[in-house]
Amino acid sequence: NKTIENIGAFSQVATDFEIEELYNLEKETVSVAYVVFDPDNYLDEIKISDDELATWYEANGDRYKTEKKVKLGYLPFLYEDIGARIAVEEEEISSYYDEHLTEFQVPEKRRARHILFRAAPDDPDGIHQQQLAKAEQILEKAISGADFGELASQHSEGPTAATGGDLGFFTKGQMVEAFNDAVFSMDSGEISEVVKTDFGYHIIKLEEIQLGGVTPIENAKERIISALQLEQAKPMAFQLANSAYEEIIGAGSLASYLDQEADARLVETDYFTRSNPPAGVVSDPAFLDRAFELQENELSSIIETGEGYVIITAQAIMDPQTPALNEVRDRVEQDFRTEKAADAAKADAEQLIAATAEEGSSFDQAVQDRGLAILESGPMLKNDPDHSSDFPPALVSDAFRLTRSAPVTSEPGVVDNSYFVYRFDQRKPPEITMSDAERERYKELLLQFKQQNILDAWLRNRQAEADIRIHKSLENF
Repeated sequence: NKTIENIGAFSQVATDFEIEELYNLEKETVSVAYVVFDPDNYLDEIKISDDELATWYEANGDRYKTEKKVKLGYLPFLYEDIGARIAVEEEEISSYYDEHLTEFQVPEKRRARHILFRAAPDDPDGIHQQQLAKAEQILEKAISGADFGELASQHSEGPTAATGGDLGFFTKGQMVEAFNDAVFSMDSGEISEVVKTDFGYHIIKLEEIQLGGVTPIENAKERIISALQLEQAKPMAFQLANSAYEEIIGAGSLASYLDQEADARLVETDYFTRSNPPAGVVSDPAFLDRAFELQENELSSIIETGEGYVIITAQAIMDPQTPALNEVRDRVEQDFRTEKAADAAKADAEQLIAATAEEGSSFDQAVQDRGLAILESGPMLKNDPDHSSDFPPALVSDAFRLTRSAPVTSEPGVVDNSYFVYRFDQRKPPEITMSDAERERYKELLLQFKQQNILDAWLRNRQAEADIRIHKSLENF
């Protein structure tokens, strides 16, 4: 701690020159002229011969390999199937209902319409006064008996204006606090005073109240039966799966087990890929993970899925294959054309850079000779979260490295598959004078930077002077 204090004391000075320099580095702007080479503009120029395409496909065929396919058989022990065979007694239904009464409580719901006059919290006071005056004017019309839905359609600035301000039914707590408090203190048919929220000013009409309560056991019976069946089916499904697995091992094979167990049901799939499995339990991630690990004729252990337990066997496997060119020719031609167009765009970009490097040649002249268009970036900051120029933000840092003595980028910039060649235009110092708050912030940044540099140097020195010994037991670590 004493060392850190000493370092802090040693680096407590940030000069005005240093502060100004840092400010200028952050706030100065640079402008470039640039040319874009978009591969899409080259697509129509790409000619394809059968021999060239065949050679390209031979080198890139792995990109078109088919997915691995499997053909499975599986024994299902699914909760739904097992649960459907479980009889639930009336006493169990009553006990479940009493023990889970909160699950069957229905909250009160209210349906309301509103007319909104928008005003955000940070809007000027003038806007708030104007919107409040509008709201009070429309409120008078609503209270006087004008149709509330028509008033909402004509005057509301909210998204529900098209439906006459209808918000539908909602429960307590779903709306913002002030709106919620107003609605749940009103009687059906009542119109509120103007209510202010962060969205603005509201006039609310309560249309309907649906009282809360408890769902009667008669209406909840099917739901309870399903819950009890699932609850009992889960351990039963595992017991059945475990028993079947032990019997398969005892029989010596799945085929022998199926011969012995007439009631056993083996579900068989057709070939499918991992990305396009059949519906149902087969599409469960745990099922797929194990299914695509199995070797041909291998039997899985018991697998737990969201729907129950399964035992899988891989009946056949079709490994990935590179199709014949004629089977995927359209895709291959498109990819070939895209790649060659990108190569052509890159080559033209590199040729433009090479041309500007020739003695006596200029960027503008080289661009003109090629019939290309020069675009202007306009002034750009180095780190601008609100970058508005069409010049790609990813290349701005490179643009700041350009100078009048080396004005053109040494290699094309690549953004979204397009190639950019750019030339330094001008660099401008900040147009706005640094504020006192900014000066303090830059001073703090400089001090932190200095302290970190001194600390790093001290640590390196201590490490160089230290006598470091490694125990023999740690030499191989």
